[in-house]
Amino acid sequence: MKHSVIIAVEEYLDKEICNPEFAGNGAIEFSKSIKNIGYNLTDSIILINNEATKTNIESKLRLLSKSLNKEDEIMFFYSGHGYASDDKNYITCYDTSNEDLVHTSISIERIFDLFKDKCMKILFFIDSCRKMNSGISKEEYDELVKNMEQCAVFVSCDSNEISLTVPQLKHGVWSYHLIEAFNGNVKEILDDKYKLTALSLQDYLVNAISFSLKQSGSNKKQTPLLFANDPSHIHVCDLASFIGSKEQPFISVEDLVLQNEIFRSVKTLSGFKKHHHLPSSKNSATEKFVNDIAKGEFEEKSRDIYEKVKNVFKYKRKDLATSEGDGEFSLMTPDFTLNFSIYQSDKNPEEYAESVRVSGLTDLNMMLDEAFNTAFSGWFDRLEMRLSGRLNIEDLIDNISDLDNPEIELNYPHTCDYFDINIDDIEGKLRVYANEIIVESYKGEDPGTLLITARNINKKLNDLNSDIILLE
Repeated sequence: MKHSVIIAVEEYLDKEICNPEFAGNGAIEFSKSIKNIGYNLTDSIILINNEATKTNIESKLRLLSKSLNKEDEIMFFYSGHGYASDDKNYITCYDTSNEDLVHTSISIERIFDLFKDKCMKILFFIDSCRKMNSGISKEEYDELVKNMEQCAVFVSCDSNEISLTVPQLKHGVWSYHLIEAFNGNVKEILDDKYKLTALSLQDYLVNAISFSLKQSGSNKKQTPLLFANDPSHIHVCDLASFIGSKEQPFISVEDLVLQNEIFRSVKTLSGFKKHHHLPSSKNSATEKFVNDIAKGEFEEKSRDIYEKVKNVFKYKRKDLATSEGDGEFSLMTPDFTLNFSIYQSDKNPEEYAESVRVSGLTDLNMMLDEAFNTAFSGWFDRLEMRLSGRLNIEDLIDNISDLDNPEIELNYPHTCDYFDINIDDIEGKLRVYANEIIVESYKGEDPGTLLITARNINKKLNDLNSDIILLE
C-alpha cells in the first residue's frame, strides 16, 4: 500500500515566526498530483496550518508507523520552516515557539526512526529552510539514508540559501516544479515514457528552478539537493496509467533545432574597401564577393565558437569534428551539431546574414542544462520542435477560439494548415503545424527560455481547457 504524509505550515501561532508564502497551496496541489501515481487520499495524512501541531503530527505518524508492513511505500511532503540545530534537522509546527525551537519542533531523525525498516520505500520531499537562517545539516541527511537502497530525501535548497517563491506561479518554485513532474507535464524526464527515477527528477528540478527564477527576474540562487545512495536506481513513480488514460495520443518532441539570423550591411564587413560598391543584385559573382570580404569575421567567429563549445562542455579534441568551406563552418559534437555561415541576403542584396543553427538535439532536458545555456546565452530567437505524431490543427483552432479569452491572440490562414498564437504576459509566440511547433522570440534568448515560452503557452491553454494539448 502507498501512504502519504502531507504537512504544510503557512501560518504560525507564534507571530515572531514569519509566514512562508504559498506553503498551504503547495501542499494542496501536491496532494492532488500524487493521485496520478497511485496514492489514495483516503490513505493519506494531510495536516495544514492549525492542524499541524507538534502533538497532532507526532500522533498521526506513530499510528501510521504501527500499521506499516514491508510491502508499503511512504511519501512524506513538508512545506514550511525548517532549520538545523546541533547537526540535526528539524521541521517546525503550527505551535512551534521561536524562543524554544528545538523542543517545539520535530526532528527529521525522529520521523526516519518511525518509518525505517518498516516499509519497502521511503521518499521525503522537504520544502523548507525558509528565512530561518540556520541552514540544514547535509551530513545528517547523508547518514540517515546510508545503507537504505530505496530511500531518497529531496530538499528544496542548499544550506546557505532560502526556498524561494514566485508570485506568478503562486507556489514555492521547488514545489511547483515537483508538482509539474507528478502531473506528467514534463514527459522528457521519464524513462521508457512513463517511469521517473530520483536522479531524473533531481536533474529536472535543478534546471527548471534556475530558469523559473531567471524568468521571474530574480537574481537569487536556489540549489535543490538530493540525498540517496544510488538515485539512478530509485524508482520514484510510474505515470503509465495516468498518461495512458488520456484520450490524446502520446506526442513527444523527436527533434530540436535552434537558430538565429542577423542581417547587416555588406559595407560593415572588415574586407569592404572604399573602392568597393554595394551589390545591387544577387548572383554567383556577388555571393563570392560577400564570402571573400567576410573572411575576417567568418574565421574569427568560427574560432570563437569552437573554443567556447570545447571549453564550456569540456570536450576533448577527439570528441569534436569540424568542416569548413564557402562561408560555412560545421562543428559536430557528441550531443549536437552546430552550423555557422555568412552569406549574401536573399531579400536585400546590400545585406549579408550571419546564421547560427544547432541541430541533432533529441533530449529536451538538455535545453535547460546550465552548460548548454552558458555556451549559447542570447544566441537564438527561434526554436523548431518536430513532433512524433500529428496535431489536429482545425480542432485546436476551434477549441482555442471557443475560449473567447481577450488575453489570447490567434491567427491562421484560410487553409488552416497552421496557426500563430500569442498570450499576454508571455514573451514570444508559437507557430503550430500538424507535426512541428516553432517558438519565435523578439530578441536573442537562451535556449531554455525558448522552451519555457512554449511550455508556458501550452500550460495556459491547458489550464483554460484540458482538451487543448500542444506538447505532452
